[in-house]
Amino acid sequence: MASQEGNHASVPPSHAEECLREGEQRFQDAVQRSQFRLEDVGFFEAACVVNPSLSGNESGNFLERVMALHPALVDWPLWVDTRRRNLGEFHPRVDSGAVECQVIGGKYSVALPQFWRIELIGRFFVEAVFEEDTVDRVSTRVLDPCWRSRRVIDAIKYCLAFAKELGVGANTRLEFAFRWTGLQRRVLRQGVPWCGLGKRPSQRADVLSQTALPVLAGRAEILDSARYALAPLLDLFGETVSPRESLEKWRPDFWEQSP
Repeated sequence: MASQEGNHASVPPSHAEECLREGEQRFQDAVQRSQFRLEDVGFFEAACVVNPSLSGNESGNFLERVMALHPALVDWPLWVDTRRRNLGEFHPRVDSGAVECQVIGGKYSVALPQFWRIELIGRFFVEAVFEEDTVDRVSTRVLDPCWRSRRVIDAIKYCLAFAKELGVGANTRLEFAFRWTGLQRRVLRQGVPWCGLGKRPSQRADVLSQTALPVLAGRAEILDSARYALAPLLDLFGETVSPRESLEKWRPDFWEQSP
C-alpha cells in the first residue's frame, strides 16, 4: 500500500486543481442563470482526474450504468441521481462528452444546492452545500467533522467506481483535489454524537487539499487518502483527523452500501 506521503507527492498540482476550477466556474454560471441566492452557506468541492486519461469514446448507456452505482442511502448522496427523486426539473443532461446535473433553485425546496459533472475522458466534479447549513442547521456557524469525513470518503469511493465503470487499466491512478469554502468564523463540532463546540474559529474562508491513490485501492488506502486530504481542513481548528480505525467503525453501514 502506498503511504500517504507517497500519495501526496505523486499528484501533479495542475490536473485535479484545473478540473476543480473549471467545475466551480460551471457551477457559478448555473447559479447566475438561475438567479438563485446562495447566502451564508459553505460548499464542499471535489474533483478527480484519472491518469492516464481515457479516449472518451464510450459505447452503451453510460449514464444508466454510472447512476446504478449509487447506494440506497437515506440522505442526499454526492452525484445524486435526480431521476429517482422526482426532480424532473434537474435531470442530468449530456453535454460535449460528459453528463452534467445541476440542482439549483427551482420549485423543489427539498433539493439541496448541488452541481456535478462526469466527463468520459475520466474527469469528475461535484459541488454540494454543507449539510451543517441546510438539513442539519443550527444557530452557530459550525463545521461537523463527521459530515466532512463522510463526504471526502464518499467522493473517493464514487470516483473509483466511476473510473472502473469507464474501463480504466489496472495501473491507473486517480488524482483528487478537494476544497471547502465558507469557513470563516466557523467553529468545530466536537464529539460523536455532538456534545459541544470548539473554541478556535477558522480564520480562513477556504482551504484546498489534494491526494491520489491507485484505482485498485482497498479500504485501508481509501481511508488513509481521506485522512490525508482532511488534515489541512481540521488543522484550521487546531484538531487532527480521527484514526483510520475510528473512521471505519464510525459508519460500518457506509461500507456496505457504497460502491
